[in-house]
Amino acid sequence: MYYLVKVEHREDAKLMKIVDELSDVEFMHVLSIFDVNHSFKQIRQMYEITEEINTDLLDFLHFENLNKCLTDYSESAFKVMKTANKLILNYCTAIKLLIEKIEYFTRDNIERLEKFKTIFSSMYDNELSYRFLMRLRNYIIHNAMPFSTFTIGKKKTNVLLNKNELLKWGKWNKVKEDIEKMDEGINLYPIIEEMRSLMYTVYINVLDTYADDLFEAYTKHERLLEKYKADDLLFSSEPFQKNIDLKNLIVLPISSLKDSIKELEKVPNICITYK
Repeated sequence: MYYLVKVEHREDAKLMKIVDELSDVEFMHVLSIFDVNHSFKQIRQMYEITEEINTDLLDFLHFENLNKCLTDYSESAFKVMKTANKLILNYCTAIKLLIEKIEYFTRDNIERLEKFKTIFSSMYDNELSYRFLMRLRNYIIHNAMPFSTFTIGKKKTNVLLNKNELLKWGKWNKVKEDIEKMDEGINLYPIIEEMRSLMYTVYINVLDTYADDLFEAYTKHERLLEKYKADDLLFSSEPFQKNIDLKNLIVLPISSLKDSIKELEKVPNICITYK
């Protein structure tokens, strides 16, 4: 049994009183209103992690940073190469995890799942940066770290992938043809820049997909507030008369839901419909 607690905000205090009793099943039904927000937050967090790693990688590979590290001898060549490999490993892994998170949290809605699978399949077929980095992750896991050489020069200092070394691996599939057309020393910087744009496109589709459900969850919570004429609603696992034990209080994640809805402002032309 759970107890629904009505909260009224007064100038000098908050008044709390039990206004309803809910069975375990009824309580879980109320909590289920916010399930969509949990899914969205998981995807959003993974996307933001991916973006942060992308930024770190681009900053590190920028010629000014590499010039400073290598020509000023502030870092050893081994350490520079190690850091570059660490960052590209992290980035390729983050991309894969983002894709898996999206597919996992849309698995119960076949239409949505197929939408994203189509997006990912189209990107693999049409975007070199996407398919190259997806296969590069496998190369790192099953073969070797990819960065193996560098060039030093004014505005041309780069850490590079060696094309011939990459081609020694026999599991590139379609990407082998892409690599064969690349320079002997492969500069990943433009590929990573393009991938950032592609992942943003994916995230915009996530926002569009979740918009209606997030607003529907918010509307259901508002209806609960209207039903009990409350400023806020809490739950208590134990009954009380005057003094409430805070450890028994259960707070609904409405602040988190509002934060997710605010995130939708990144796409002002999203068409939102909800009952």
